[in-house]
Amino acid sequence: MTSRLLIVGPGFVGSAIAQEALAKGWAVRCLSRRGVPHSPGAAWASEVEWVKGDACDAGAYEKALEDVQALVCAVGSPPLPDLISDKATALRMNGDANATALAEAEARGVSRAVLVSAQMPSALASVSSGYFEGKMRAEKAAEGFAASAVERSAVVLKPGAVSGARTVSTPIGNVSIPLNLALGPVSFLAKAMPSAIAENAPVPLGNVARAALAGLSEERFAGAFSVIANSELLADFGAAKK
Repeated sequence: MTSRLLIVGPGFVGSAIAQEALAKGWAVRCLSRRGVPHSPGAAWASEVEWVKGDACDAGAYEKALEDVQALVCAVGSPPLPDLISDKATALRMNGDANATALAEAEARGVSRAVLVSAQMPSALASVSSGYFEGKMRAEKAAEGFAASAVERSAVVLKPGAVSGARTVSTPIGNVSIPLNLALGPVSFLAKAMPSAIAENAPVPLGNVARAALAGLSEERFAGAFSVIANSELLADFGAAKK
């Protein structure tokens, strides 16, 4: 029987995980506010079942988690400084949305979960407190998910930043735009902190996607709570190490 995966937050990282899962034979369902892909013309998107709903709404999971065996939580917002961002929104996006998905998955008997979090220098935690506290809230929820039953597992991915190309829709069609999506510190802040550069070197998007699928399927992660740090994402999940 084909295993079914629910991805909550199919954005830049979530979409890459969806494509990796499809390539490995998973049936993929995505929950998003619009219930449609960000890039409707992408070939892989037609292979996914799309469900419309708010990740913070427990009721959205009644349909989204039907016949699902594994979960990926990839909801998040950028680590904007508190001075120019709303802390409540940052907490909701980075913490509550993912924690709700994990709680609902636990209640419905899902056995494996992956949370896309971030590695962030402690010196920057006070600068973007809503982002940091939200990520910690989600990680605590993932740990609780794994501890709720002996057969459950949760893997937390902690990239410092993710590099890759994002496909966006334009009036002339889909366009691929190279970028770094700062899941951890924004690059100019990292450059101001030499000790943080190596710890938070950008991780290729493909590495994150491969690590997520490993967390959902490999025996070494079964029945436990695991954290894959930025350095491990760089060293252990390159294209040659599929």
